[in-house]
Amino acid sequence: MSAPLETPVPTNRQAFADIARALRYILPFRGRFGLKLFYQTLTVIPSLLLPWPAKVLVDHVIQDIPFGDTRYPFFFQPVIEALHGASPTTIAVAMLAFSAALLLLFGGYASDARDTTSSGLAAGVDTATTQENAANEGFSFMSGIFGWIEYRLSILLTQDLNHYYRSRLFGHIQRLPMTELDDRRIGDAIYRLMYDTPQITEVCYRIILTPIVTPLLFVSTVIVMATTFDSTPVVWVPALVLFPVGLLVTIPFSKLVRSKGKESREAGATTTATLEEGVANVLAVQSLGGQEHEKAHFESNSWDSYKAYLSFQVVWMIIGAVAGVASIPLFLYMYYALTDQVFAGTMTVGDL
Repeated sequence: MSAPLETPVPTNRQAFADIARALRYILPFRGRFGLKLFYQTLTVIPSLLLPWPAKVLVDHVIQDIPFGDTRYPFFFQPVIEALHGASPTTIAVAMLAFSAALLLLFGGYASDARDTTSSGLAAGVDTATTQENAANEGFSFMSGIFGWIEYRLSILLTQDLNHYYRSRLFGHIQRLPMTELDDRRIGDAIYRLMYDTPQITEVCYRIILTPIVTPLLFVSTVIVMATTFDSTPVVWVPALVLFPVGLLVTIPFSKLVRSKGKESREAGATTTATLEEGVANVLAVQSLGGQEHEKAHFESNSWDSYKAYLSFQVVWMIIGAVAGVASIPLFLYMYYALTDQVFAGTMTVGDL
């Protein structure tokens, strides 16, 4: 049987062209993807509301500062107006009820963590054994009532999309001429059918949700902070710098990510093909005493698959580390600048 074709690693321009082409896969499910996008945009709400109940408790319950002496965004003003003249105990109870409502609807949120909703079975450490989870993935960046609804929606959408394209791909394989089918590595075809199609779901989620929801959260947060603290640019200007810094330190890794991902999938396809060939020719292998040779061959391919997948994950770890280190100077600058504002009396502890 012929070896799988070696394909070059795509350039950035080719990757963007592939992303544009991948958008067509969404068309049969565009209505449900629109609903998924709606629930994803809801994740912006708790992120915007999270700081203000804490500010109310610190400034107006603990420090007993009058409401007129502090700043709040426009969407939180109705809550502040309703609490005018209330006692500290009443304010604390009201904020507790407000936070409980957010917890019920969106789950737990904090400045550095949040509840999410997802599911998955135990998996191995290569591409093949992680793809069944990807083919049945359900996730939400929220918890609570909205998170459960979105989770149920996304797991059904993932399964339907994968079944739809696996069925179509299997139909194409069935219609191949017997001569061409016989010349191809069946193991490679099985690998592509079972383990490449789940990537369609991930690609669709990432190219639709991430480029929309992440900038939406970023822009809305900056706008809220800029309008609320318009006289204190140190609150929101570093956030504007953080976005291009993140792009500059991660874009250079894009080709390496594609290269390592390609190596991982090719190694997995080779392992599957080796297993298929050994099973298909088991009688010949046994009669010629080649069991140990086939076992060693498969073990070598399997380890190559594991190592390729692990090297792919290491690249992502390096990207996260580089991005984290690059953001440290901005966070340190904000921390010291904001504490100076508090000491100078231009900001409250609740603002911090």
